[in-house]
Amino acid sequence: MQTNRLKGVAREAQRYELTGVPTSTWYDLQNAGLAPKPIRLGGPRSVGWLISELEEWIERRKAERDANWQQLGDVAQRIVDHRK
Repeated sequence: MQTNRLKGVAREAQRYELTGVPTSTWYDLQNAGLAPKPIRLGGPRSVGWLISELEEWIERRKAERDANWQQLGDVAQRIVDHRK
């Protein structure tokens, strides 16, 4: 279930804890448009990520993984059926 309520902002350490993606890899994903970008928090170098966006990103990655496993299972089943 998804809510529109703001859950807060994660700084770098919490972003890493939530996603498990190292900083340099995360910035590569951001630059490629594959991960949420940070928001400015006050100072010129002070940034954070909306926790709700990080959670949505994680859920999309899980859905992609599940879809890939389903496709792999379908291929394996066709191979087994073909061998019968």
